[in-house]
Amino acid sequence: MTAAKTDNKSFFSRFLATAKSNPIVVLLVAVSFVVGFTVPNFFSWGNLGNLVSNTAIRFLIALGVSGCLITKGTDLSAGRQVGLAACVAGVLIQRGDYTGRLFKSIPEMNMWVVFLIVLAIGALIGCINGLIISRLKVPPFITTLGTQTIVYGICLVFTDAQPIGGFQSVYTRLITGRIGSVSGFYLPYLLFVAAFFGLLF
Repeated sequence: MTAAKTDNKSFFSRFLATAKSNPIVVLLVAVSFVVGFTVPNFFSWGNLGNLVSNTAIRFLIALGVSGCLITKGTDLSAGRQVGLAACVAGVLIQRGDYTGRLFKSIPEMNMWVVFLIVLAIGALIGCINGLIISRLKVPPFITTLGTQTIVYGICLVFTDAQPIGGFQSVYTRLITGRIGSVSGFYLPYLLFVAAFFGLLF
C-alpha cells in the first residue's frame, strides 16, 4: 500500500515537473480534449488522417529550420521559400490543356523535373542567405528577415497573386494519395515522404 502511494506520488510529481517545463504541450492536450468532447467527429479516423497530412508538410519544413537552429542560427525565410516553391511547382505542373494556365508559353513539364527545379531555387536562396551571413557578417535573424520579404515579393510578382489550378493527375495523386479507407483510418503518402526525410536527417 505504501509502495503504491509512493509510486502515485512519484508519477504526480513527474507530471507536475513536465507540465512546468512544457506548459504549451499540456495546454494543447487539454484544449484537444475539450474540443474533442464538444465537437462532433473531432476524434475520428478521417480527422486524424487529415491532421497527419498537414503535420507531415510542416515536419519537412521544420527539418530544414532545425538544422539552422542546431548550429545556433535561424531561418525566418523558410516559410516564404516553401510558398515560392509551391507556386513555382504549381505553375510548372499545370496541364497543357488547362485553359487557366498562368504561363501558356511554358510546355507541360514532368513532375520530377519540376521537383529538381524547385530544389535548385531553394538551394540558391539558401546559398544567398549563407553568403550574406558568412561573408558580410549580417546576423541570421536580420538576413533571413530581409530575404523573407524579398522572396514573398518575388512570389507575388511571379503569380500575379492569382490562384493556381489545373494540376497534372500524377501530381494530385501524390499530394492527396492515401493508403486505407476514405471514410475510415488512412495514411497519406506525405507521411511516408516525411518519415523518409526524417530518418535521413
